[in-house]
Amino acid sequence: MSVSDQGIWFFLLLVFPGFLSYRAALARSPDPSRRSTLWQLAEIAEYSIYIHLLGIALLFLASVALDFFGGLSLHSVEIVTLGPANFLTSYPIEGVITSICYTTYVVIAAVLMGLYKAPHAVASGLSNGFDFSVRGLRHLPLLSRIPSPSQSFPDEPVWYKAFHEAAQASSHVRPELYLRMKSGDIYYGELASYALLPDDQIEKDFLIRKALYVSATAPRPIVNLENQAGGGTVLLNTSNVESIQVYYVPF
Repeated sequence: MSVSDQGIWFFLLLVFPGFLSYRAALARSPDPSRRSTLWQLAEIAEYSIYIHLLGIALLFLASVALDFFGGLSLHSVEIVTLGPANFLTSYPIEGVITSICYTTYVVIAAVLMGLYKAPHAVASGLSNGFDFSVRGLRHLPLLSRIPSPSQSFPDEPVWYKAFHEAAQASSHVRPELYLRMKSGDIYYGELASYALLPDDQIEKDFLIRKALYVSATAPRPIVNLENQAGGGTVLLNTSNVESIQVYYVPF
């Protein structure tokens, strides 16, 4: 196999499926953080490893099933021993069928793994399981000094976690906010929109609607801003907010 052929196979095996998964995951991710090139390459490689491990297992199961039920062989072992180019020469029909099926699998699996963030889900599950086990062992008398694993933190901004993901846990609730401003004013309203910005960016604009308002300087009964100009829609900024309390209201 020439150097150019090796480069093509390297791209198809390691770069292409991981790139598809990474782009699919990025398209649905609310995390706006900038990632370094090295981090992105590591993410692409991780997706590729998962895709091919699952693909090899499926190819093995397909070979066993065809041999058992139909007496057919995909000669999958020869793919490794002969190499892709020689395998196509020695077994042209099996090689074409395997190439088409495996390429189709890679494209579909790459997109699905990206959409569902499969590597992250597996890593998160293993971490949580280990964390649960260690915390359980620490209750035993002789093992109480075992340190707990460091806490894991989500990639997404806490803004997204509080206002979107928690609400999405049930399709029948919406977030409503009780806002105490630094000026002492109070707003209460239904969250309309918010910016997906990193947590270290302090100033974030967000919009509430159907707002109720209580002034700090001239205390009076609650004012329904829907009856005022603007129809109860208020644009606020987190830099002016002292505290935010989130309510998930059924509808």
